[in-house]
Amino acid sequence: MNARCLATVFVTSALLSEVAAAQSAPEISFSPIGVTVASGQGVTFGVAASGGTLQYQWQKDGVDLTGQTAFLLNLGNCTSTDAGVYRVLVSNTTGTAQSESATLSILANVAWQDNLSTDPTLNGWTQHQYLNLGGYSWQENRTTFTISNSAPNDSELYRKITGLLPNHGYRFHAWVRGQSISQGGVGANICQWNTWTHSDSLSGTFDWKKLTLTLTTDSLGAVDVDCRLGFWGSTVSGTAIFANLALEDISPVAVPVRPVVRIAYIIPSNRSAQANGVSNLQKIIPQWQAWYRDQMERYGFGQKTFEFETEADGLTPKVYVVNVSATDSALRGTGNYDEYNQTSAAAISAGIPVNAAKQIWLLIPEAHSMLADGSLTGGVFLGGGGGSGNDGGTAVVDSTALARMDPSLQTNETAYDGAVWPAIGPYPMKNATTFVWFEGNTYSSVSSSAQGGALHELSHAFGLFHDYRNDGNFNGNLMYNGFRGFRGDFHPAQFPGDHVSLSYAAALALNTSRYFNPGKTYTDDSPPDVVVTAAAAQGPAGGLVQISFTATDSGGLASALLHYDTGNEIVGEMTLDGTAATASFSTPYFHPGQTNAFGLSVYDKSGNKRDTSFTIAVSQVTAQAPQLYLIVTPPSAAVGNAVLLDASRSTASGGNLQVQWDLNGDGIYDTPLSADLATTVRFPTPGSYLLRARAVDGTGNSTVATFMDLRIYQPSLKIDLVGQIARLSWPVWMAGFGLQAGDTLPSAWTSIGTPASVSGMSNSVEVPMMGVPRKFFRLVRP
Repeated sequence: MNARCLATVFVTSALLSEVAAAQSAPEISFSPIGVTVASGQGVTFGVAASGGTLQYQWQKDGVDLTGQTAFLLNLGNCTSTDAGVYRVLVSNTTGTAQSESATLSILANVAWQDNLSTDPTLNGWTQHQYLNLGGYSWQENRTTFTISNSAPNDSELYRKITGLLPNHGYRFHAWVRGQSISQGGVGANICQWNTWTHSDSLSGTFDWKKLTLTLTTDSLGAVDVDCRLGFWGSTVSGTAIFANLALEDISPVAVPVRPVVRIAYIIPSNRSAQANGVSNLQKIIPQWQAWYRDQMERYGFGQKTFEFETEADGLTPKVYVVNVSATDSALRGTGNYDEYNQTSAAAISAGIPVNAAKQIWLLIPEAHSMLADGSLTGGVFLGGGGGSGNDGGTAVVDSTALARMDPSLQTNETAYDGAVWPAIGPYPMKNATTFVWFEGNTYSSVSSSAQGGALHELSHAFGLFHDYRNDGNFNGNLMYNGFRGFRGDFHPAQFPGDHVSLSYAAALALNTSRYFNPGKTYTDDSPPDVVVTAAAAQGPAGGLVQISFTATDSGGLASALLHYDTGNEIVGEMTLDGTAATASFSTPYFHPGQTNAFGLSVYDKSGNKRDTSFTIAVSQVTAQAPQLYLIVTPPSAAVGNAVLLDASRSTASGGNLQVQWDLNGDGIYDTPLSADLATTVRFPTPGSYLLRARAVDGTGNSTVATFMDLRIYQPSLKIDLVGQIARLSWPVWMAGFGLQAGDTLPSAWTSIGTPASVSGMSNSVEVPMMGVPRKFFRLVRP
């Protein structure tokens, strides 16, 4: 919808006929009006004056324009260099008069404009007044319209603009002039019809001013624009004259073909980018991608992961460095949700299509500040997204995390206390003050927390919920506190106690997510139909609340998740199949003697999701069924090595807890019930195993836990020869293994190399082979 018509902003011949006879000095009856046009468009400014024989000199930014000495100034094929402030000097033999100034704005991407060359009320505009205390008029020869309030009133002209991009950001521009506007709140302004957002609060008498407002279209590509004198709850008197309206497309970032993760580094007007900020992001994003690939494979869903936008090489993550007019303090606001909202708004204003379909945006505002005591302000970690179909999502992670995203810091166990880290701030850092105590006291621990925390928020943007089951700080669930153990998944030998897992519930949701299936084509955008049939008041049977539901979907059902308490904590999951299902959750997660809030999310095979919430009044119970807490150590082990299965942190109000284990997810328990809540097992065959525990308390109440994943591997080496160099690599989960080499068999083995990360999920060493007739290698555990 790029407009390329001539912008008519000059006085017409009819008005020129009003020029009077010569007077003592020129008198200007009509000055040029400011205008906003698209690049390549033509513009004509004009002036009407009286005073006999007149001479004209046009100026731009106060400087005479050579050869521009007529009452019209014609500018053709405008570019950004033509933008500026224009005026004209009108003189005769007795004096000189100066016109009012007119600002010319050049936009590269005008999507719609209205120069009011036709009556707006006959061109889609609708009049509205709060009271019958004003009027409207259209000035054909001046291409303006006027709103007048004879007494305090709220009056407007509004219209719907269609044919725009859906869920897309635009700026609405208008020029306004005011006469005797008496402000009772909001004076002359532009706004989005039926919203509380407005551009300004202009009052009094003033020359032409440009107003600008950021808008977002709806899912059909429509938006309602409004020129107003007064506002909801604010009535004013006076006159406002509007001219030269335009919508500017502020989202030049192309709409992706398929769902993708995108990154924007937001730089406030008073800050500059961190020297290694972009490179840190480009290093860590592939690690996150590799981590998800590994976790999804563990659950048997294949190597599914998200796709990120790349540079032209198809490999390097693309990072948009976006300069915004807001300051760092303006982006921080009051912190947390305010910083999330302010950063998102600044990104939208700068052309980043936040929350648009088929894109998850990771926004990093360079907005933190360090105080003299070593503490930090800023530090927001928040994310959210619908998680259905092509829904967009947004994660905002403050720049306190950006310096810590360098993967090389994961192994740096130097204490940070007393050190100066320029990217963090100018003062010495203080243990448990600069970063909270539960994130640890080394570069490695605070780096791991920041990297895992950012991935946690990105996962919220994918639509994942919190899940506190089987979770502990630095060892547990990505969607709770376990994210801090991110370093242990890439350096398990150095950090054997650290590990972060994707829960089985999260893996079920992502298995059909369009962000994790980039090669598929989807035609079904309709979510399943869901009806909860659970009783609204229950006395738990066997210490469990029963939640029954029915679901239908013509394209096929995939899975269901149960939420608890706030509706944001996952406490149950199941697979579904077919186009219709009747199913039930039996959950030990409830507050006895209270009305409990629950939520249900049902997914179809096209990644569409239906959310529903409900309450159940639960009566008091003698004993609540056990709530299981499982730890699997290590999460990856070699064939034949010991694996500890530990349920000792589980809770059981009925006492005398016993546990048995299903070691391969087939529903058959391979161990008998035992009061020993921790047991050691060994697996003779490599592969991915789904482990599940069943617990029974002293009252006979029983619970079955969610799946936990375990990888059993056969130690092996991969050897790639490149010229005279042999690169030997092995998976990162083969923790504790070292590499030895020998020239003959039998051989005196010698250790070689220091493992380095190759792909983010493997270790490797490079060995020169030149002059060596043969060499043998083996992996050994020290």
